[in-house]
Amino acid sequence: MEIWEWENFENIFNSSRFKVINTGPLYGPVTEFTLRRDTKLKIWLSTESAGDSESPDSDFVPGTVRTNTDAIECEDITGCLARAVGVTPISHVSSNNYISGNSITKQESTVEYVEIIIPKIPVDYRVDWVLNMDDANIMWPDRYELMFEGATSFSWGDDFLKLRTKDSKRQFGRTCFCFSIDGVEVVVGRSGSKNDAPDKRGYLIYKGDISDDVRLKIMGCVSYALGMHLVHVGSAGFSSAGYLAYAKSKSAYSLGGRVFELGRMPPTPLGFVYQGEINPEVATRVIRALYDNYDRLNLRMLFWQYWHAQCAPYHVAAVHFGAAIEFLQKKYMEVFGKQSLGVIMPKPNWRPIRDEILALVQSKDMQPQHLELISSQLAGLNRAPQKIVMERFLSSLGISLGDVELTAWQHRNDAAHGNDRTDSNPIELIRGNKVLRVMLDRMILKIAEAADHYVDYYSYNFPVRNLADPIPTS
Repeated sequence: MEIWEWENFENIFNSSRFKVINTGPLYGPVTEFTLRRDTKLKIWLSTESAGDSESPDSDFVPGTVRTNTDAIECEDITGCLARAVGVTPISHVSSNNYISGNSITKQESTVEYVEIIIPKIPVDYRVDWVLNMDDANIMWPDRYELMFEGATSFSWGDDFLKLRTKDSKRQFGRTCFCFSIDGVEVVVGRSGSKNDAPDKRGYLIYKGDISDDVRLKIMGCVSYALGMHLVHVGSAGFSSAGYLAYAKSKSAYSLGGRVFELGRMPPTPLGFVYQGEINPEVATRVIRALYDNYDRLNLRMLFWQYWHAQCAPYHVAAVHFGAAIEFLQKKYMEVFGKQSLGVIMPKPNWRPIRDEILALVQSKDMQPQHLELISSQLAGLNRAPQKIVMERFLSSLGISLGDVELTAWQHRNDAAHGNDRTDSNPIELIRGNKVLRVMLDRMILKIAEAADHYVDYYSYNFPVRNLADPIPTS
């Protein structure tokens, strides 16, 4: 596997080239250390120090909620710097050898991320490494090829991106998708073969030193468009000659591993000829539209809600989908100036009525706390019921709901308000969650103008329908 295809922090840090120059919150001085990633994608740091070593007192009492910035710093003989950040000591044990008189302290800690910065190496490409690149039924449109030209030359697409290294082997195949977005050239692909990477490794390569914010936006849009939650585990920067300039690996969040159990379910077809097809023109339209609306619709939050809803237990998943739908409603009304969808009557007409009611209440003899509570409730009297808001919202979008969707929306209310549904059929609940997911997909795609069709994951054989058309009853 090539150096750009997957993270290599364990080999880099555990090669004895680095020495700890700042122990941060750990027992020190540190004489030996190793880093590893466990099966839950958390990074662990194991350190050794003298038996009489000490650790600094913490500035935080137990139970303090904070962003952990505690770090250890390392350096090698070339001046290359490395850090482990977000270091949380978990356990330590000291042992003594009474024969030799030596003693040692071993400590185990978790780490949020590790990074290495190699000076004087320019960054011409950025790479993000992800897990859950499930391409079992994907027909990648673009070619990846490795060829020999003195040094090794990599290319993606028809000369879309090129990279040269000093390795020596030949490899080619259709395992990637190339596109450009907001002036950034991007390649999405699978890392290694399915035999080499059974954990579904993948990568996104960007031409240029692209910022973290832009890359996270692109990853979020690609993840949603492909219908699989890509778990970000690290990133790197390389020169055009293939030299490593920067690398970062982090303890990744995979929703408790649930995302690996989800099947790949794109919200809209990415091609209309073959199952699993990625048509570059169709897929690029979806990703670009999502990217263009990412900030104003706060898709970062919406996608967070979306994937958590899919991974939630089936009896409460409807709550998560409902919350995401209401979040999207509010953003739509805010961004497009549609606040009138959420009120019973226009605010200019409501204000004199509210003032009359308030004056009447204030004229009555009542305790101050009662007056305050009643007055605070007046603001909500003009708020339209969610059912009415949904009808207006969908009408504004030009989307129709059928009996299947309306029933699922009602069941969402049952779950949200704790109504007893213990006698409900689990299959009915699961299929209802599918309906809510499809409803949310239709709204996102319509508002972003990302597609004209959606995949109906409620109906058998997953038919493709026009965005405006509801799920049929039978």
